[in-house]
Amino acid sequence: MCMGETSPRRSRRPKGKANKPKKTKKGTERGISTGDVAEILEKRYKIMNTFAAINKDLIERELVKSAEMELFALMNGKPVGDEAHAFDNACEVIAEDFRQFLNNSEAEHLGIPGVPTQAALDGVNHRLKIMKGARRPSFIDTGQYQNAAKVWTE
Repeated sequence: MCMGETSPRRSRRPKGKANKPKKTKKGTERGISTGDVAEILEKRYKIMNTFAAINKDLIERELVKSAEMELFALMNGKPVGDEAHAFDNACEVIAEDFRQFLNNSEAEHLGIPGVPTQAALDGVNHRLKIMKGARRPSFIDTGQYQNAAKVWTE
């Protein structure tokens, strides 16, 4: 056997339920990211645009407050080339407000076509073994979309 060659020996993995490949349900797609889901929901329901429109004052207030804090820090000796972004505080507050917007079912009272969603009315819940439970807020099934909500500035 030459250097660098690997042994033809097979790896020995323990047998059991945990080592079996997961089966997918017919018709389900793998490889859809949370970002892809966000784009689909935005295209269909314009949920983030609606949130931004009704919370314009909050967004503006938080951005101004963040800019003021950054300017104050710079005037008090913070290095100019610091890695922190001036609007990070505002982005965190706005993202948290969006999560609460979803959690409180606020979108369901704004007259957005298709909202509340049929899945929410039917109680579809992929966190449950039977995938069906009590009625839930729209756009919160597994919680990934809500928890992954990010706000940034360019």
